[in-house]
Amino acid sequence: MEGFSSATDICQQLLDRYGNSSAPQHRHLCATAAATRSLIQSESLDLTPFSYFAATISTLADETAQLDSNALAAVSSFLTIVLPLLPESAISPDKAKEAVEVLVERINMSGNKASLGNANVRSLVKSLGALLGFCNLADWDSIKLGFEILLKFSIDKRPKVRKCAQDCLLALFKSLKASVVIEEVSRTLHSMLKNQISLAAKESDLKAVDGSRVDLMSKPDLQEIMHMLNLLKSIVPHLSKKVCAKVLSRLLKLLTCEYAALSKHILEIIQVMFETSTVEVIARDIEKVITNLVSYISSKENNPSELVLCAANLLKHAINKLHATDMTERNSLLQSIIGALAGLLSSEAGTALQAANILKELINQHVGAKLVLETDVQLEGDKSICRSRLRAVKSVCGIFDDLLKAEVVPNEYLLGVISVLFLRLGEESGIYMKSIVLKLAEVMQSSSISASDTENLRKCIGAAVVSMGPEKLLALLPISLNPKDFSCSNLWLIPILKDYVVGSSLQFFMEYFVTLADSFQRESMKGEEMETYANNCWELLPAFCRFPTDTYKHFGSLAKLLVSLIKDSPRLEYIAVSLQELVNVNKQVLASDDHSVTELPKSENFPENIWSKHAYSKKIANKNIRALASCSEELLRALIDVFFKLPSDRHENLKDVIGCLASISDPSTIRSIYFSSLKRLQLIKDLGGSEELEFLMDSSDGSKETNATSPEKHAARCLLLKLASCVVDGASEELINLLFKFTCHSLEVTEGTGLPEAYQTLSSILEKHAAFCSAQFVGVMELLLKLKSPTDIASLKSRFNCLRTLLIHALKENLDEENTQAFFILNEIIVALKDSNEEGRKAAYDMLTEVNASLRKNSNSSDDGLHQKLINMVIGYLADSSPHIKSGAVSALSVLIYSDIDLCISVPELIPSVLELLQMKKKSIEVIKVIVILEIMVRKCGVALVKSLVPLKYKDFLQSVLENRHGKTTSKDTSTSENESKPSDSSPRGLKRKKHEDSTFLLKEGGSKVSRERPRDKRPKGSKYGAKEPYNSSGHTDTQKFMKGKENPHRQKSKPHGRDKREGAFKTQSGGKRKVHWAENNKNPKGDSHKPAAQSSKFKRVGKKRSKFQK
Repeated sequence: MEGFSSATDICQQLLDRYGNSSAPQHRHLCATAAATRSLIQSESLDLTPFSYFAATISTLADETAQLDSNALAAVSSFLTIVLPLLPESAISPDKAKEAVEVLVERINMSGNKASLGNANVRSLVKSLGALLGFCNLADWDSIKLGFEILLKFSIDKRPKVRKCAQDCLLALFKSLKASVVIEEVSRTLHSMLKNQISLAAKESDLKAVDGSRVDLMSKPDLQEIMHMLNLLKSIVPHLSKKVCAKVLSRLLKLLTCEYAALSKHILEIIQVMFETSTVEVIARDIEKVITNLVSYISSKENNPSELVLCAANLLKHAINKLHATDMTERNSLLQSIIGALAGLLSSEAGTALQAANILKELINQHVGAKLVLETDVQLEGDKSICRSRLRAVKSVCGIFDDLLKAEVVPNEYLLGVISVLFLRLGEESGIYMKSIVLKLAEVMQSSSISASDTENLRKCIGAAVVSMGPEKLLALLPISLNPKDFSCSNLWLIPILKDYVVGSSLQFFMEYFVTLADSFQRESMKGEEMETYANNCWELLPAFCRFPTDTYKHFGSLAKLLVSLIKDSPRLEYIAVSLQELVNVNKQVLASDDHSVTELPKSENFPENIWSKHAYSKKIANKNIRALASCSEELLRALIDVFFKLPSDRHENLKDVIGCLASISDPSTIRSIYFSSLKRLQLIKDLGGSEELEFLMDSSDGSKETNATSPEKHAARCLLLKLASCVVDGASEELINLLFKFTCHSLEVTEGTGLPEAYQTLSSILEKHAAFCSAQFVGVMELLLKLKSPTDIASLKSRFNCLRTLLIHALKENLDEENTQAFFILNEIIVALKDSNEEGRKAAYDMLTEVNASLRKNSNSSDDGLHQKLINMVIGYLADSSPHIKSGAVSALSVLIYSDIDLCISVPELIPSVLELLQMKKKSIEVIKVIVILEIMVRKCGVALVKSLVPLKYKDFLQSVLENRHGKTTSKDTSTSENESKPSDSSPRGLKRKKHEDSTFLLKEGGSKVSRERPRDKRPKGSKYGAKEPYNSSGHTDTQKFMKGKENPHRQKSKPHGRDKREGAFKTQSGGKRKVHWAENNKNPKGDSHKPAAQSSKFKRVGKKRSKFQK
């Protein structure tokens, strides 16, 4: 009965609540309250909660009052309502004690009557518990009587009465502060527990006729002890330390009983003790606890699996409790715990998995190389403890060794735990786990294992490789060739070593595997198998280049060996990957922010602690780079020599390794190597006139370039362009300028072959040399704009990479002024977004997304204008009169919104500008795209945000879009917004037939087909692709001047096209149509560059804030 207030009359509250109820208990309750009020009023007392309490207790104390069951129930219920309303000190301790005695007497008189219901007893018990709170809690005699009654009812067979008594006891225990009283109540509870356990022990000796558990657990005494144990789970944290230890001892004796219900409660109580008690409380009996739990787990066949796992977790808590102590028994206890848990690894999957996880945790915390090292240091100290620790490590390893020998094929859980043990012992595993390694190798070579078993074994042996290192492992399991029958042993180790070697030695690889490969190579005449074995040995080179410990000491010797082998085609791939591994890792360390060490990259084969163990310091990485750079020239010349001879499909790996070595080489070395390649392929003249060219021609001993055929020159130029893109990173400023000249010449003379490579080289120069990009920005733009956009996707992507870098530079160059060059680039992207080729559209989308992401990444609170400037430039295209351009702008906005959900907030004028497209009088695919953009915004940003940004006159249209999106469009909704926006042809229902063409996926949009192809021989000399004056989406003054006074003289002025102008096509003499570049079709009749409608005085931007290009 909740919700009563002490501020108003309790009787009146009851009458208001239950006065109209016909329930008997409510009528009796109201009558009792009314009678009590009359009694108080007759005494001229205030109607306070205390007055009601005193009158009610007086009624219960009156022995002459004959209270039947209904009356007693009403009085007891009324008392439970009154007591919570009393202030904290309303009843004096003496009066509270007297009231307790009254209730106890009444309970004793009426509690056993059959006519008294459970609710009545529960009310009396609840009132008793509340009254104990008013007693003197520092005086045992004051609460003794009430406590004993509550304890009695805490194991009552009636669930609600029992629960009420237990709640009252818990509240009382939490309120006790005096240690004397705590000791007394704890002792009383323990005494009751002792009696209950004695009864349970007697019952356990009695066997049911059929031996069923149900018969035994139905015994009243066993039911009562279950209730007692349930009470202990909440009371144990509040018992005195002395009694708590006694309770633990009693429970351990009871754990031997074969009753799952009792065992569950006992294990839960022990868990509470471990979680809430200090080490001192359980230290005395910890050995007994562990022994009992180990025994319980060992007899797992007779116990439920969930209880076995509960006991396993308790063992983990037990040993963790002792971890902070110096008990000599801890090591022996750890052995017994691990032994018991290891036995669970052969159980069903769920049990085995949890047992494995517990074992891994125990091994990581209590077994490891640190323990062994501490033992070595302390050998001169306490030798008994040291020997105990060593015995513990040996014993733990012996446990798993025995388990392996007992299993034909070990399961994944056992192998997983062994793997953790390998990693924890580290190099010491080579001493303590030899037998385990040999057993794993034996199983690995068995013919009876499955593919999944093989994979689990590989991971376990891989952990051994990581821990003890390949040197120690190969000492146990050598890979060798039998000269008699030419058989090879332990070759199965090579794939494992390939995946798991880290932090080894280059010297060891040369001494062991190079020697082994040579022996296989000498015997290769006996069969192809020997040649395969030799290549298998060389496959390990990348693994041994994974953070070797002796790079700066022995790389020189390895480099000499590699130069002689680079021409060996089967081994070239391994050499290339290895050199990249060595260079990249050391460069990453030197480029990191940390001044000491750098973490290695994560891998599923290596735990994080293994990576950090082998991390290089900057000092070591610097030494390694110097050693690598000292041998780079010889390696580069050998690699480039092979590069020129290999087919183009095998160039990628070599390009990567050449680039790596070039990045750490001296610039003069790179220059010399590249000029040698130019002379070798007879393309010196492609550099154009320069002093460098004259020097090279003079140094060529009078030899002249031969008149090679055009295909041959194109192939040679393609090779040099590929090489140029590799060496850009390590090139000097002088070489970069020459590479740029060579690339420019290649772009001008190349028709197809070599075009992707030329664009890629130019892209690399712009990306990796920011100073060159800034100095030559105008020249590069002129070069790109006079070239037509390539038709093959590889060249197009590389061209877009160039434009991406240039666009970012153009936007960053000047925040306050419109950068006209940026519009040249954006024009081309807008056109590409309407390409009929899906790959071309995707490349344009990717470029836009990358530019947007780069600007967002580099922007900050003071430099956020770059990102907004790009978006505003794209928004400006929505004002164009050409549907084709408008469609491209909508497509651009679609992909930008899809990739960046913050646009709605950072550019608030975005939504109003897009919605202005609905003002078009004629149907257009762009209106459908408005719906698509709105749906993207709703999905990414949420309905509430989009609604807050939509102008009032488009609210109805947005609502119809939302309802149509959920399939709830009605005829009424369809006709809304006609009077305001008047896009009768642009409502969601009217465009439903077309919507599927454009809203499925951004890359699959149809749009108008515009070809970017135009034969070079039909293009006026010097004309620029897309070189109409930059499309200015605002009326910016500087841009207008540029557009008026800098018209391309090579561009032929076009005539007005009328309808063909909008469609981007014109009639040919044969009556057909061919596509032309949109820039040529967007000129006005006067021949001026096309200006956006945004500059017209009739155009008014919708939105609260005007973008920068509108000002």
